[in-house]
Amino acid sequence: MKPLPGGQVETLAVPAIVCEAFSIELALKALLLDAMKSHDLKKLFDGLDASIQKKIVAATGIEEKDFHASLSAAAKAFDEWRYVHEKETLSISTAFLSTLAKAAQHVLNK
Repeated sequence: MKPLPGGQVETLAVPAIVCEAFSIELALKALLLDAMKSHDLKKLFDGLDASIQKKIVAATGIEEKDFHASLSAAAKAFDEWRYVHEKETLSISTAFLSTLAKAAQHVLNK
């Protein structure tokens, strides 16, 4: 982290979050086999066949209710974090993003 004027800090977490969110988007779009034009991870997930949704949720090891709550919270990660400079505060579970990315990749590779 690098200190900036005004008490802010520069960190590489932002580009990592944007890239991870985009990688999840691409995996979900590959599973959809549809040209859905959205960066919204929840919309993309909800567009998947129910059997694929269940496989992804199972691969995360997260209870379904908690999975959906975390997915809703991270749904707009790509857009929100890409334009983080326009926000005063943002938060996200990087652990959930990482888990979802791995689960989507796991299901995609099967």
